[in-house]
Amino acid sequence: MKTTLLALTLCSAAALAADPIPPETFLWGVCQVGGTGKGAVWPLSRDELVTLHDELHCNALRFFVHPGFIGLPQKTWNGPEAVDYARAAPADYVWRNPSPAIDSLDEVLDLLYSVGLHPVLLPLPVDEYVAYLSRDDLTALNNPQNGLDYTGIRPAEQVKSLSVAIARHVFETYGPRFSLIYTEVCGQGDGAPQRLRDKERWADIVAAIKAVAPGVTVYSPELCLGMWWWAAARQQAVDTGRSAPPFADVPYTDTWPRGDRLENYRDAFEATAISYYGTAPDSVEWKDIATDQPALKAASDVPLGLARAFSRPKSWLWAEAGWGCEFKPEQPAHLERDLALLLFGMDHCRGALLWQGKDNEGSTAGVFTKEGKPAKGHELLKAVAEVVQANAAFFAADHAEHNGDGFPVASPAFKEGDPAVLTRLLDRHLLVFSEAPVMTSVRFTATGGRTLSELPAGHGYSRPWPLKIGAPEADAVTVSDIRPRVLYLLQVAGP
Repeated sequence: MKTTLLALTLCSAAALAADPIPPETFLWGVCQVGGTGKGAVWPLSRDELVTLHDELHCNALRFFVHPGFIGLPQKTWNGPEAVDYARAAPADYVWRNPSPAIDSLDEVLDLLYSVGLHPVLLPLPVDEYVAYLSRDDLTALNNPQNGLDYTGIRPAEQVKSLSVAIARHVFETYGPRFSLIYTEVCGQGDGAPQRLRDKERWADIVAAIKAVAPGVTVYSPELCLGMWWWAAARQQAVDTGRSAPPFADVPYTDTWPRGDRLENYRDAFEATAISYYGTAPDSVEWKDIATDQPALKAASDVPLGLARAFSRPKSWLWAEAGWGCEFKPEQPAHLERDLALLLFGMDHCRGALLWQGKDNEGSTAGVFTKEGKPAKGHELLKAVAEVVQANAAFFAADHAEHNGDGFPVASPAFKEGDPAVLTRLLDRHLLVFSEAPVMTSVRFTATGGRTLSELPAGHGYSRPWPLKIGAPEADAVTVSDIRPRVLYLLQVAGP
């Protein structure tokens, strides 16, 4: 009997440890392109989704709801195409396709719900409807030679019609356990001075969705915040000689940024969403503007100095956050840097979704290859997922305390004085990432008698490259063998 009870207790503890983060606390998962030039085809198998849920602790998946997944005869993936969604009748929609392939919205939702993944649905009208939302007339885009005639099409009406149709159906069929989000605002269409009606039109779209799907969270379009950062950092560099935040203002000109004011997205939606992959020492942004800072610190300006700052008092979603695998041969440390940016840059954040779940036609960097194998760097991603699961509530909170490197932290403990070694203390882990040119060491003070142990992360993908953690002193510990551009994840234990 005692043996049985012990076994049940161990099983229950293991199940509890494997439980993902509640979606209402923090969204953690991947993005997935469902189909591209070949139409609506879903690439992820149920077993792969189970791996995402159980092994990487994912609780969410962002999915492009192309009109092809709901039966509408759109010819392009995202335009240009003069599609009139407002004319679609209820009978025109095909929510569940009886074909053997998984190529309809309800089939995808059945899969996601069956493994416990929260769907973040991205209605995908053609890009020009989002890019020119403030306009009432798109006939300037007419191109008879290519069959493009936008006469009578109002972009806001089109986005609303498609969004409401999807939201109503999913709510009536599955209930409120889903979210909506919109495609990137990344330089296409009108610049900020021409987007004078975007805020009111997005607010009207959100209200229409809420009328048919109460309780569903609606996120803003994914704002490619590198554009806003570029404009703000350039201006601040001129004014102060430095690119460091806080960015008090963003100069909205005819060319930068090519999107609405950040506070307008905050006000129109329940949460702002961003798409951002960071800056590296070889990027033009860092070379031209941010050479006064380590590259990782400059990159964190975007989520901390813009996304967090301009979303307050609301939080924000990192809707495209780095890559799911190692895939840039010329930059062998890029996955380390991208995932470091993720962990250093999340604060007052609703969640993070990596690009992407699985490689398919026209879209790579997946957690899984096209053949369904774990992609290179999987062990590092697993370690990062452990840190996210353990510190989700920390990432969701808004922290006023910052360490000497300028990162929001749980407390002023674990101090170090090397400006090239960037650290961040979370609730249960300490992050270390060095921008120094050679291997180095640091001495942490104010440890409060706590100890450190390294979370194995598979650095280098052929050998672990472990740190050396010295014997704890009364209120200090020395960590050595810190290699450049490697993300180290240290567990904190003790009083």
